[in-house]
Amino acid sequence: DNMTTNKLPTLEVKRRLLDLLPRMMGTPEEFKLVESYINVLEDRYQPVQTLDFLNLALQGDWQLLFSTNLLSGGGGPKSNFRIKEMYQSIQ
Repeated sequence: DNMTTNKLPTLEVKRRLLDLLPRMMGTPEEFKLVESYINVLEDRYQPVQTLDFLNLALQGDWQLLFSTNLLSGGGGPKSNFRIKEMYQSIQ
């Protein structure tokens, strides 16, 4: 129930979401539950908007997981490429 989910502490909503995702069977009820958890987490999210935090995030250790640059044919990968999006998971 969405009203009940809204009353849960944020860490409990996150725990329930992480618990549900790996064992989902694909039922409509599960998708509704995932959607309600995500909606609550998105509503409560407050992005950190300080220059110090941005510098800290950018100075971290990063790993390139996928790039179409590595798949380009005819001459191999290019020496330079531009990152369009960057994601970081903070747990």
